[in-house]
Amino acid sequence: MGIVAEMAFSSVNRIPMKAVHTASQVIDGEAVVLDIPGKTLRGLNPVGSRIWELVDGTRTLTEIARVVAGEYARSEEEVFQDVVFFLDELAARRVIEFKEC
Repeated sequence: MGIVAEMAFSSVNRIPMKAVHTASQVIDGEAVVLDIPGKTLRGLNPVGSRIWELVDGTRTLTEIARVVAGEYARSEEEVFQDVVFFLDELAARRVIEFKEC
């Protein structure tokens, strides 16, 4: 079965978008994200930076995981869980928001 069958429907169909109050720059493959109101600067590792680049307000979590899995030669299921965890952490820090598709 695929990711959709294994994960909750609402989780699969969430679309992450960068919060409007953030600014970011990718330097040598690593993103630096500034939460402007919170005056918090975060550095992301290369995989986190790639996920950050894919967060464009149009891709679902499944689509982001599929791209990352292909680029890093890992299974979609394994990558999906990592992507969800990572983006949920960014959402908890109010750096991204989710919308349903």
